[in-house]
Amino acid sequence: MALTEPESCSCLTFRPKADTVLNLLKLFEEDLHSLDPEMRTRMETHLSKLRSAIFPVQRLFDDLLLEIFAHCTSAEPLGFGFGPKGMKYNPALNISWVCTHWRQLALGYSKLWSNYSMYLHEDYLHYRGSKLLYLCFERSREHSLSLSLRVRGSEHPFLPLLVRHSYRWKELRIRLGFYELSDDLQPCLKAIDLPALESLEMDVKGDDVGNRILSRSPNLHTFRGSGIIPPNSLLGQPIRNLTYDIHNMSMQTVRRLLAPCVNLQKLSLDRDRGNLTIQDAAYPATLTLPYLKSLSIAIGKFLQTSDSQGDSETSSTSEKAFCISWLTTPELKELSLEYDLDSLECHPLKEIDSFFSRSACFYSLRSLSLLFPDAAYVSDIEMVQTLERLPMLDTLRIRDPKGKKNWKEYPYHKHFKPERAPLTARFIKGLHSYQQSELRPKAKGPLLCHLQRLELIPISRKGDLEFDHRALVETIRSRLIWTGSERHCARLRSVKVHFDISEEEVPDGAYSDLSPFEKAGMEIIITHRQEEYDSYKNRVRVVLGGRGR
Repeated sequence: MALTEPESCSCLTFRPKADTVLNLLKLFEEDLHSLDPEMRTRMETHLSKLRSAIFPVQRLFDDLLLEIFAHCTSAEPLGFGFGPKGMKYNPALNISWVCTHWRQLALGYSKLWSNYSMYLHEDYLHYRGSKLLYLCFERSREHSLSLSLRVRGSEHPFLPLLVRHSYRWKELRIRLGFYELSDDLQPCLKAIDLPALESLEMDVKGDDVGNRILSRSPNLHTFRGSGIIPPNSLLGQPIRNLTYDIHNMSMQTVRRLLAPCVNLQKLSLDRDRGNLTIQDAAYPATLTLPYLKSLSIAIGKFLQTSDSQGDSETSSTSEKAFCISWLTTPELKELSLEYDLDSLECHPLKEIDSFFSRSACFYSLRSLSLLFPDAAYVSDIEMVQTLERLPMLDTLRIRDPKGKKNWKEYPYHKHFKPERAPLTARFIKGLHSYQQSELRPKAKGPLLCHLQRLELIPISRKGDLEFDHRALVETIRSRLIWTGSERHCARLRSVKVHFDISEEEVPDGAYSDLSPFEKAGMEIIITHRQEEYDSYKNRVRVVLGGRGR
């Protein structure tokens, strides 16, 4: 029997069942003994190639294949560029071109054809791929749609086509380019109906367009926006997930935005710069979000302290500077505070401790992320005292402040001289599971006994504030190996340390003792400043011998 070389076979025309091919291979092996040695060697090599040609993916169930296809298309939507770049990557088409079987699966699975990304440009009103767009709409049938829409200029002829299917929109990301666009879109948006819309991300120039979309979305529960301040009746009780850029908003404006969202479960505020106005009797001292589970605040660059500037529009006490100062969240589980690196001097733990006392979320909080600014005044003892109030914490992330920049000695370089820092040797030893700590001499148990995920971002320091690498290794080992006396302490599952120091400052072999744990499957990632800015392929997982593998 003549055999065909596997390289010449095409998966489009040659798709025998795997069992049939295996039976044929067994028959070929039985005939090998009758061949001479040279021919036998050639045949064994050829049979090995044939076995490798049986793709394991052909043995997957169709349901599993469809889940894989859906995951690929969710990450890469169907791209239609009505602009200078033309058509974009189309994963659903690529999947349907692989083979006959995959094409049949793709054509029958409407979810693959229901995720679109479109750029409608005023100078490109006609598009040669318009038939493909109609084809995708046809294949999506009545499945709910996820749409990412960017419009530039006047009303595009394809926009009414999209609006006719607005009753199927489930996720919408819309970006409108010009201020005058709102008037041009009014005729198209008057007939819009969004009964199925659940997630909305909006960047538009004009309140009319945004409020019109919100008013037609009765089932909206996830909203991301900036600039637009919708009326209380539009953004209210159904919203459970809110992300908002509050840059240049006053405290009263932010409160007016959040007050009707009493059912919020996840809140993310970007660029909180502490802009305040005079206290108004109409606004209470605090705002309570009783069901909030996750709070993330990116605190922007703030240049004004409590007693600087006498302007009545911006001056106030430091206790009322940022959203964390007047929010109350009794059921909070996750808190993330990221400060701008270049902000001026501040005492962030004062506001954070006040927030914990006001919210009384000591036993509900599970995750804490504190990325301090460079000029923050935070000591190790203050950090430990704050963490002692959070006994149920299982995830901790801390970025060291670099300290105030010394411009007189180093005017042209980023040289910082920290006066206090949280990530000292005493703090690291304080996380040890069974040894007594200098910061907690009378403690009867370990600090954060439920800790499972730890991420630290230390900086380069000398003297008393120098980072202790050996203490970190011993602390990690104490939470990985049980000796019998610390069984009440949870085991670490993930450790990430991103040093903002050069590789030469780490002693050779400092972290070699952690290599067995990393090889056993534990997530241990230790990087330097160099790897942080290089491509991912140059980043290391564990530092060994001062270099890395």
